Amino acid sequence: MCGGPVLNHNFPHKPLQIDTIIGVLSVWSFKCNAMAMNSKPKTLLHTELTLPAKLRTEMAVLTNTLLASALDLYSHAKQAHWNVRGMDFIAIHELFDKVAIEAENHADELAERAGQLGSGVDGTLRAAVKVSQLHEYPLGIASSKEHIHALAASLGAFGKLLLDGIKQADEAEDPVTVDILTSICRAVDKTLWFVESHTALEAAPQSRKRAE
Repeated sequence: MCGGPVLNHNFPHKPLQIDTIIGVLSVWSFKCNAMAMNSKPKTLLHTELTLPAKLRTEMAVLTNTLLASALDLYSHAKQAHWNVRGMDFIAIHELFDKVAIEAENHADELAERAGQLGSGVDGTLRAAVKVSQLHEYPLGIASSKEHIHALAASLGAFGKLLLDGIKQADEAEDPVTVDILTSICRAVDKTLWFVESHTALEAAPQSRKRAE
């Protein structure tokens, strides 16, 4: 069972800032989901990697958990690709397909890192849907504007998960996993920019008003 974060009350401490509390809860939630996914400890295969077995297990849980969200992101992009309609259909239809291809590539990198660590990979859709930390993609929408906003939200959420994972891998002193996650995060940020740019002009008037 996964308990909540515990504060040590045996010594005086300053009140926690709201961003600190949110950060603690975010990491706690991430670890709880990982624990739910890995209720049975994984048996690591032998490898000549110099990382300790405990660290390899932790990073395998991390990469498998992110893999689930990457596979879910792929399904979000394909859902948008298949259902978008409008005057800009061709451009948006093809853009969403590129997002799906990139998500599939990210999933492959995460799965291969888990394998490098000596771990099995939980890569089926049924396994992914139980663990993915992305929100449910809205069904029944059709306009390019609706799909752009929905897919942008999914990309942003996945990027946040990657940033949390980078922090965890860095604290665990696994620079290779940090590098892999950073590379994926960089690509996701760029893809998010491409997607959001199709609606950027809609927010411009309001932004100019605030600036004035």
